[in-house]
Amino acid sequence: MSFRGGIFRFVDNWNALVPFGRGQLIVDDERHAVRYHVSFRQLTYAATIMVVFGAAGGWFATKHDPVVSLFFAFGWLWLVGGNLMIGIPRFQRFLRKAIDNAPIGTRSVGQ
Repeated sequence: MSFRGGIFRFVDNWNALVPFGRGQLIVDDERHAVRYHVSFRQLTYAATIMVVFGAAGGWFATKHDPVVSLFFAFGWLWLVGGNLMIGIPRFQRFLRKAIDNAPIGTRSVGQ
């Protein structure tokens, strides 16, 4: 099962799929396991574009001070890393809660 998320949707910023542009859930009935793959490419691109524009303005406004580069590198790490540090555990809790609350079927394999 595939899903789409991302930051360019009209949802609350606390939506569990905001940091992830897309993903895939794989349910293994035999092992009773769920695996997932998520993409944070959209988050990385958006943060990079925001930081590049900010850094360009800051670089020229401060007469090419190298500290500005470090400031914006930290900003990029904060935007991407911070979103992933919060987003991955939230997604895992969301998935765990969805699995725990899923109705248990009486259908056997092969029907």
